[in-house]
Amino acid sequence: MQNNILPTIEFKISAERDVETFFCFVRDAEYDDGENIKWAILKPYPELVSWFKGTELTATRDDVCRFVNLKYNSHAKEMASNLIVYQRDWDALSPRFEKLTKDLFEDAHWPNGKYIAYLTIWGMYPRFLETCTFQIPWKHQIKGYVPVVIAHEMLHFIWYAFAFDKLPYLNKMDDFKVWHISEIFNSFVQNSDAWISVFKQPSMQYPVHENILNNLKSRMPSIENLKTLMITKAVIKAVEDDPPSLAI
Repeated sequence: MQNNILPTIEFKISAERDVETFFCFVRDAEYDDGENIKWAILKPYPELVSWFKGTELTATRDDVCRFVNLKYNSHAKEMASNLIVYQRDWDALSPRFEKLTKDLFEDAHWPNGKYIAYLTIWGMYPRFLETCTFQIPWKHQIKGYVPVVIAHEMLHFIWYAFAFDKLPYLNKMDDFKVWHISEIFNSFVQNSDAWISVFKQPSMQYPVHENILNNLKSRMPSIENLKTLMITKAVIKAVEDDPPSLAI
């Protein structure tokens, strides 16, 4: 484990990284029935439907590389400009984010990792817990939303480290179930008044989690004085009582 000082995020542009992210979404089809392919690849780029037969990829790696490189080359100047804005906006908000996480987590430490944010052209923004790297949209339709994405991924990193340490039985739980728990935790926290007052807008949540979140909010209308362990245990019970469906 690292320490309780918020890690500094490095912001990068890498077409090669985005090629590998594409293949991560394709591999995930084995577990999510192609939901990531639908939302991350085909929703923003419906022309790529010809690359798939069901969830099976028929295009070659060369096809993917050409497509990704074309997008990066076409938007190079705007990507570079946006990256500067995203880093500036995060640097301005990060001290308040650090205070929010310190208020929420007791005895938590940031896990060791690279803490790199890469731009992505895809419609979903994956995180990689092993390296503490993640992806953010190269361009977002909602002005000022990217810091919300960054906070979301950083919250995942510290939550996973904290929750797996305090609740060892999570290590034996199905990965997809833990993913649901982590996403519901993030939505509950980020859509609280305290967090919205900092980031000025709520975090988007998965529709499949709406019922659980509404029930949690009715029981815990404010996160003031609530700590991570209490919230996590409430989320785990809610997920076990009413398991979310596979579809996201």
